[in-house]
Order: sequence, then structure tokens, then C-alpha cells
Amino acid sequence: TDFDITKLKMEQQQDTVILDKIKEIKQDPTTLSYEVVDGLLYKIAPRKSAKNIKLPYLPQSMIPRVMAAYHDHPTSGHFGIRRTWHKLKDRYFWSNMMSTIENYIKSCEKCAKFNIRRTKAPGKLHPITPSEGIFETIGMDFWGPTPHPSTEGN
Repeated sequence: TDFDITKLKMEQQQDTVILDKIKEIKQDPTTLSYEVVDGLLYKIAPRKSAKNIKLPYLPQSMIPRVMAAYHDHPTSGHFGIRRTWHKLKDRYFWSNMMSTIENYIKSCEKCAKFNIRRTKAPGKLHPITPSEGIFETIGMDFWGPTPHPSTEGN
């Protein structure tokens, strides 16, 4: 889901971080990693497969809606951090994008409820009650079988 450019422009004009960045670019137009086109701030992102691409710089106010559209929507599939990032990285930019995506997905109730654990559950350790006397409780560790030693004894 892409968002209306006029809405994006309006939201950018109310975001102090973006306004500061636009002011910085106007003072020093040689800032290569950003560009202002028709009043909209874009991040110039290098890509291996193609030339640099222009990504709209998302204001903080729009990030929750974009995350909901790209993660929570029924057609989005509640993908994990990497797959959600791959869906967004060529469409939008905002600072700390990866950590925002990570925090959003870690706080997703549906993901927490329905995602299966892919690692072994932690073991259950039980404390041993202290003995009252000497040699009342004895512990033993078993190890083996081991391969037969070589002729050199290794």
C-alpha cells in the first residue's frame, strides 16, 4: 500500500526532524544522500542492482500506519523482521528503520501468539535440597562412549 503524496507532503511539513533536514539541504545543496523535490524530502539510497533510488523520507507520524499496512494487513502475512524490512527498504526511508521494524514486530500480539518456537525450549533445572548429613546425597556424571584410542594412545 502506497500513501498519497499530498498527505506525505503535509505530514513532512509538520515533522521537525524533516524540516531541519530540509533546512540543512537548502544551506548546503551538496548533501548527496538527500534531495528535496517539489517540497518533498527524499533519501538517495545506493543499490547494487541498479542506480541510486529516491525514497520518500517518512515522518514519524506516518510510520505506524506504514508498519500496519506492511505487517498487520491480512495480505501482508505478518512476516518477520528481515522480510518486512525487505518489503519496505525500496519504498520508504526513516532513521532507525531496522530497529523500528524490529520493535514493532516484537510487540505484535498475533506474532507472539501464533509463531512457533524454532529452537529447543530451555531445559528445566530443579534445585537439589541440601543434604542433612555427609554422603547422604551423591552425584555422578556419565560420559561416553568414546572412540578407541589410536596406537599412539590419542
